[in-house]
This record gives sequence, structure tokens and C-alpha cells, in this order.
Amino acid sequence: LSYKPAEGQSPNLDDEAFDRLKEEIREQYSGAENSGRPLLLDGGLEWIQMSLSSRDLDYLNSRGVSQKDVCRAYKVPAVLLGLDNDSTYNNIREARLGLWDDAITPTLNKVLNHWNKHILPLFGEEAKGLELVADYKGVSDLETRNERVWSRLDSADFLTVNEKRNLLGYDPLEGSDTLMISSGDMPMDLLQRGIQASNINEIVSAGVAASEAGLEKPTDKPKDKKPKPTKSETKASDEALYNVIDSLTVQFEKRLDQKLIPFMSGYGDTVEKAIKDNKEMGAQFALMQLSEKMAKEIAPNMQEIIETFGEMTLRDISKKSNGRFLYKEDSVLVADVVTAEEAQNILLSSAWTERVAQYVERESIVRSKFVEDTNRKEVSRILYEGVKAGKSYDEIAKEANVFVSNRDRTMRIVRTEVHTAREFGSHEAAKMTGLDINKRWLSSFDERTRDTHITANGQVVKLSAKFNVGGSRLDHPGDPSGAPKEIINCRCTSLHEPVL
Repeated sequence: LSYKPAEGQSPNLDDEAFDRLKEEIREQYSGAENSGRPLLLDGGLEWIQMSLSSRDLDYLNSRGVSQKDVCRAYKVPAVLLGLDNDSTYNNIREARLGLWDDAITPTLNKVLNHWNKHILPLFGEEAKGLELVADYKGVSDLETRNERVWSRLDSADFLTVNEKRNLLGYDPLEGSDTLMISSGDMPMDLLQRGIQASNINEIVSAGVAASEAGLEKPTDKPKDKKPKPTKSETKASDEALYNVIDSLTVQFEKRLDQKLIPFMSGYGDTVEKAIKDNKEMGAQFALMQLSEKMAKEIAPNMQEIIETFGEMTLRDISKKSNGRFLYKEDSVLVADVVTAEEAQNILLSSAWTERVAQYVERESIVRSKFVEDTNRKEVSRILYEGVKAGKSYDEIAKEANVFVSNRDRTMRIVRTEVHTAREFGSHEAAKMTGLDINKRWLSSFDERTRDTHITANGQVVKLSAKFNVGGSRLDHPGDPSGAPKEIINCRCTSLHEPVL
């Protein structure tokens, strides 16, 4: 309380007034029963607040929480805005990487995908075969990661020079498509034939290297090749259509490959460091975070693949059904001629959007969790056997890194994800038409096609029915509900024929 006397009043309270004020405050404003009672002041007395209540202090804290919630919603690390106490150099550096990975890059990719799909075609033939991509070479925040990728690519003797240049965004060089063995930097094809191999050890080494590259060993006998589907079992138009679908699929595989290889490489480094720092506990903790981060990496690509092949299927069915079909939107049956623009409208309908969103959210997490579980089991085995064999944790960590970042495993993931998303998009788009449709299994046209898929070639069922492929009941090629042996690395497709 502050006493400010009016003009002409004594500057001090007399003893009687002072005692009366104390007694009044004690009786009327002290204790729990008087909490919240208003204080009525007169005679020049004023209340001056000297501190904040616990509620006010909590409000200030809640403001900080709200600011962090906003950062989280926009995927901006709070530490970059000074809202986190853990502002160490390493944390800030990782936060800046996270800003690019979680916020800037996905947003930029969405913009570029839109431009490539809707704006680039406006330039006609001049833009044919071109694609707008982001150039991150000048981004200082990403230099550390880029240097790591450069270093790993430089030591990757299982890649040709042109494959390395392609991953880094450079044009190919003439004569640089041959694998080079690091010991002497000799061409793989020369070593495979035993040329310039002066002793048996060099020949054996050449055979091992060739086997790892997926080639025949020098001592191998020619293998019997499985017959591909014959022309009597397929039509020339089917093969032509398959080649178009396969060509587009390969482009999507390359794009996802370029994203996942650096991601898995960086994650291998993370696991290696975790093992060195905290042994098995560190490795398991690092791997626990893999599925969520990997799901974020592949989800945008899955979305684009589904939409692209969904639109292709709609236009194909439209052509086969004389340009008319029914689809259900907001409980109203609509019949219309389907142009590219109208196909997009169907793909943007609430029913389609909901189906795609549910699939992408579910499958990106399920597939990423599968990769995480596989890595955890294998890394645990590597740790157990390494410790048992008396290896140092540095050696064990490097071995775990090699497994996690293995390029062949990454490519299997890429091929499976692209193929499954492609076939899901085609199947769901066909369902959106509302037509009576038969679907026909179309196998790939080379010797790598597995026996069960050759047998399935030409199989025709209703759209709502399931294919029988090697005992697995599949809605479409790559259906995740089927056995892994019928899904992984599958390259088959299905064609949709409206019943007129």
C-alpha cells in the first residue's frame, strides 16, 4: 500500500489511523476465507503491485509453449528461434539441417512438382524431357552432409563413374560406364575374363567381385533362362503399353533412389556413431527413430506416384469406354467425358483424396517400420557376433554402417515402394469410375520374371475380385497383403478393361 496525501493533508498517517488500517486488513482481507475480496481504499491510499502471481508466471511459461507449438506445426526447430535452452553448436547445426529436411525441401518439392506437371507442358516440344529440380549445392547448411556423401561415393567401388555422377546431378562421361576395381583400378570386364590376372588368387578375386556386382563368375556355366511370356500369350499393344508404364516407373525409381541413398547413408553414419558412443543401447535408440524419418522421406513420392498412374488409368478407361463412365462424388452419380483436366478433378474429389491419404500414411509407416525392424535384428546380430569374436566397437560400428546403408537393399526398397504405389493408384482410380471392369494380370517381358508371375500372365478377374498368384490372393501386383516373395522386386502390372 502507498499513502499519497491530498493537498493540505499530513504527509504521514497518525498512529490511530495506522493501527486501524492494520486491523482492518487483518480481519477483512487475511486468510483463505477472505481470498478474492476487493480491497476498498480511501484517504489517499493506493495499491502498487510488487510481484507476479503464480498464475501470471504460469501464463508467461504458457506463451513459450505456444510458440513451440507454432514452430512444431510449421516444422521449424524451436532452437533456431531461441526458444530452447539446449542451444549448443551441434544442436543448432542439426536443427538447421532439420529445417531443410522437414520444412524447406518438402515445400520446395511440392512447388516444383506442381510446376513440372502444370506449367512446364505449356512450353510445348521445347520442354519435352525437361524437369525442374532444386540445386542445393550452394546451401551452406547442407555442405557437411554433401561432403559425407561425396566421400562415401568416392570409396564406392561397386558404382561406375557415371552412376556416381548421376547421383550427384552431373552429366555422364563417355567411356565411364565400366566398374573399376580399387586394387589397381582395372575394368571389371577385363578382370572377369581373367585378362592380366597372373595367378589364381587374382582370378578368384575377379569372380567374387563379379558375383557381388550381379554378374556370372568366370568359372560359372551358362544358366538355363526361363522363357518370357510368348507373343501368343500377350499382344503387341500390351507390350507397348507395358514399356510405357515401365519407363515412367524407372523415372520415379531414380528420383526416390536419389533421395533414399543419401538418407540411408547418413543413417548408417548415425548408427555407427551411436555404437561407438553408447554400444548396443545407442544403436537401438538410433534405429528406433528410423521409421518415422523414413516415412517422411517416402510419403511425398508415394503421393505423386499414385496420382500420376491414377490419372493415366482414368484416361485409359475413358478411351476404352467411349469416353463415358460413372463415378461417385458426394453421393451423386456423375457421367462425363474424361479429359486430362476432368481426370484431375476426379483425383481431387474427397473420396479419392481420403483413400490416397490413408494409404500413404499407413503404408509409408508400415514399410518404414519393416525396414527399421530388419535393421534392428541384423545390427543386434552384428553386435553379438562381433563382441563374441573379440572385435573392437569401432570395427563393429563400421560393419553395422555397411549393412544399414547397403545400396542393394535401398534399391529393393525403392523398387517395391514405387511399384506398390503405382499399382494401388491404378486400382483405386479404376474403382472410382463405377464401371463394370475386368482386370488382367500383365507380366514383365524378360527372363527375370519369376515362375509364379509367368503363370499368372493373362489371368482375368473382376475388379473387386483377387488375382491368385503363387497361392497369394492379390488385389493388384505388389499388393502388401500378399506374401513377400510375390511382392518384393515385382515388375508386373494390371490392365483394366471396361465391360461394355
